Amino acid sequence: MLQFIKERIKDWLNSYNNANIGFSGKKLSAFVIVIFCFCSPVITWTYWAYKHNDWSLLTGVLVVVSSIIATLFGINVYDKLKNGNTNGNTDTKTE
Repeated sequence: MLQFIKERIKDWLNSYNNANIGFSGKKLSAFVIVIFCFCSPVITWTYWAYKHNDWSLLTGVLVVVSSIIATLFGINVYDKLKNGNTNGNTDTKTE
């Protein structure tokens, strides 16, 4: 288990250089965008709605969340169509 964790950390750190090792930079960028620009406001709004017992904006929040997820999937599909990657694997990891 410890070896697995060490390998994942090494892959994550190798993602920041331009070599063909590590995780995909596109996936790391998407992860950062989702965490900081997407999850934080939703969690903050959920806490506020629970505290004030006001769930009137729930439908709007769900529409925004669904739209962002659909946009991220659309970007991925467009990239695959544009670059001709049909196998779904964008990582080029060498061992």
